[in-house]
Amino acid sequence: ALNTYHYLALRSSLTDRDICKSYLQLLYHRKPLAAIRGKNILYVIAHPDDEAMFFVPSIRRLREHNKLYLLCLGNGDGAGLGRIREKELIQSAKYLGF
Repeated sequence: ALNTYHYLALRSSLTDRDICKSYLQLLYHRKPLAAIRGKNILYVIAHPDDEAMFFVPSIRRLREHNKLYLLCLGNGDGAGLGRIREKELIQSAKYLGF
C-alpha cells in the first residue's frame, strides 16, 4: 500500500533526503488525534482485514468526533475466499463505526 512517503516520492522531483525530511516533518508535527474533530476521514486499505490489523487505535479515537469512511481496493480473493472476505470486511467496518 502507498503511504505518505511513497506518495511524496511519486509526486515530486525531490531527492531521497528531502523526501525523508518532509515525511518526518509530517510524522512529528501533526495534530494529536484528539484535536481532529468534525472531519470526513477516508481510510484506504489494500485488503480486507487491513483496517483491523493496522488502524484500530486511530479508528477508535477518530470515530468519536469525525465521520469515517473506508475504501478497500481488493477483496482478498488470492485463495478463492473473496466473497467470504468481503462479508468479513462489512462486519468489521460496522463494528468499527464506519
